[in-house]
Amino acid sequence: MSIYYFSSIGTILALVVSCVGLGLFRLIWTRGLNRKWTGLVFIISAAVMLLLPWTEEFWIAHNFGRLCRTDAGLHIARTVDVDGFYDDTTHWESFSKELSGFRFIESRDPIYRTFWRVEREGDHPRHYQIDKPTARYHFEYSPFGSQAGHKIIREESRVIDMASNESIAQFVRYSRQPSWLYIGINPPPFVCDEPSGGPNIHQSLLIYDKVLFPQK
Repeated sequence: MSIYYFSSIGTILALVVSCVGLGLFRLIWTRGLNRKWTGLVFIISAAVMLLLPWTEEFWIAHNFGRLCRTDAGLHIARTVDVDGFYDDTTHWESFSKELSGFRFIESRDPIYRTFWRVEREGDHPRHYQIDKPTARYHFEYSPFGSQAGHKIIREESRVIDMASNESIAQFVRYSRQPSWLYIGINPPPFVCDEPSGGPNIHQSLLIYDKVLFPQK
């Protein structure tokens, strides 16, 4: 369970809601139901009213912690040595220093929906458009993630062997939003990308450098 950051405004609001709820419940109990307001009834109802404003936070925190423990993190089935690969997330126009060992990289332009290839030719890479990717290994992820629960987003990146349609590496991370109690907070990152549960990002979704290595 990962409770969101403390909010003094939200805590005061929760106390106000609890007091108002307790007063209304007492009114219903004594006037509406014509029952006696005993010490035991007060203790039980007060405990319920104190916890009630926090139920959404408890629910989000419980599910977030469970998903972090059971699904988050990097899972690598195998690594491979390759000439190049296809990146479905970024339009490569040149090689970066970290990727200088590859002979080519294919990519997709997300705006114009075209495919490109940057190919090493001496010291000056050649960049040109192609009809479709030809690389065997593809890297992909969804930039917006998917809903994994109430106020919980799941992000995933994968390296896929297109010859066998096998996911040889998968990286999953979860992010959560604050409950209604945390008004007045500009939500800071609350993300888990490993089973420990966060609350911060430890590694990037760009996992190809941990799976695909330039051929010697």
